[in-house]
Amino acid sequence: MNLVDKFKAAVSIAQVKFSGKQIPVFLSWPITHRCNYACLYCGRPDQSGVELPTKRALEIVDEFAELGTQFVFLSGGEPLVRSDLSEIISRFRQHRVFVCLTTNGSLYLARKKEIGRVNMLKLSLDGPEEIHDSFRAKGSFAEVKAVLEDAQKDGIQVMLNPVISTATLPHLETLLSIAEEYQATVKFQPINYLPAGTKDISPLIPNHEQFIEMSQKLQMLKKRTRTVANTHAGISYLSTLPEGGPLKCYAGRLFAYLMPNGNLFPCNKREELTTPQSCADQPAAKALEQLSSVSCRTCWCTSDVELNLMMTLNPQDVFDVLRRVISKGF
Repeated sequence: MNLVDKFKAAVSIAQVKFSGKQIPVFLSWPITHRCNYACLYCGRPDQSGVELPTKRALEIVDEFAELGTQFVFLSGGEPLVRSDLSEIISRFRQHRVFVCLTTNGSLYLARKKEIGRVNMLKLSLDGPEEIHDSFRAKGSFAEVKAVLEDAQKDGIQVMLNPVISTATLPHLETLLSIAEEYQATVKFQPINYLPAGTKDISPLIPNHEQFIEMSQKLQMLKKRTRTVANTHAGISYLSTLPEGGPLKCYAGRLFAYLMPNGNLFPCNKREELTTPQSCADQPAAKALEQLSSVSCRTCWCTSDVELNLMMTLNPQDVFDVLRRVISKGF
């Protein structure tokens, strides 16, 4: 993103904050439930369903760009199993939208030339090799390291996206060390309190005392290194989990969540909170306009929490976000 794009994004965010406009500046889009892994804590591959055909998917890209979307987060499942991913990314790039691709890393090098350059790679990495491979697949840690090395050569911004569970809590500093080695950042994401699918993950959810300890440690680490991408306010919010605390929510106004079948939700809590509006058979603008507001007990998604906290305009966290946006694009 150049300075003009960044200024445009800042203006849109201000319009949402001060005039109540509905501008989906940030769009999260898991483009498929399919995945070549079956991670221990994820039920996404167990979900089946229709995926948007390429033609409609590309039309939706155009429609969200027209609505003001400037950051898109493509994920899955594993997004690289979708054959038309390169077309979707290319269409976003035509609209000068910042593209962040979340991947487990296993298919990236094979499809790298085809999909072209993205603005950011978000790599799933849950800890040292024995922890990461036990959650995902044997050899998956090595695949992530290979992508880290390749992205460093290409100068592509990388963020590690560890899912924090009771098993990964002891390895926070290890994750930061890996990120520092490859000039990446780390955004710590707590394990989903209510995961996609039906798998019971309760043994892996940290308790309140563990979240407090984690928050205190991350605050200390953030003062020591810029590798921690979570803001100070976001880290403080972690200490309220798993029950969570009060948070003014901009879901459906500043950000939205598009499912593989075209169903649009205010955020990734999905069916737990509200009825979706379909983008498959109506314009995205109409679907967005008809979204109902949400009210929930807690927000477990780090990205949503950070966006909501950004809108409080706390000087320290605004500076933290602006520094990251100005230097790296997001």
